[in-house]
Amino acid sequence: MAHQLEAQRDFPPQYRPFGPLGDVLERHPICVRRARDIGIDVPIIPGILPITNIAQLKRITGMCGASIPPGLLRELELRADEPEAVTDFGVAYATLQCAELLAKGAPGIHFYTLNR
Repeated sequence: MAHQLEAQRDFPPQYRPFGPLGDVLERHPICVRRARDIGIDVPIIPGILPITNIAQLKRITGMCGASIPPGLLRELELRADEPEAVTDFGVAYATLQCAELLAKGAPGIHFYTLNR
């Protein structure tokens, strides 16, 4: 996170992979607490990438080493033949993540839209 502060001094986004919602909610406060403990006092904004394409999701997670929870992948693959259904599900999933993060005190949400 310290290197992010050098590049984005005021609001460093915090990447949130596609883990289970509870996992995302647990990690954000821990990350914030650790940052505060070492003197980082700027807002830490959780980042959310709404899932709109299964192939793209697999490519991104493969490049960054993130994992796709089996239940999430199963739900996406059930909709694989209907791109609009994948997008609808992915946006709904991201919406739940955002609502919970904001309810738990996140100062905002950074959306990774990949130029869309």
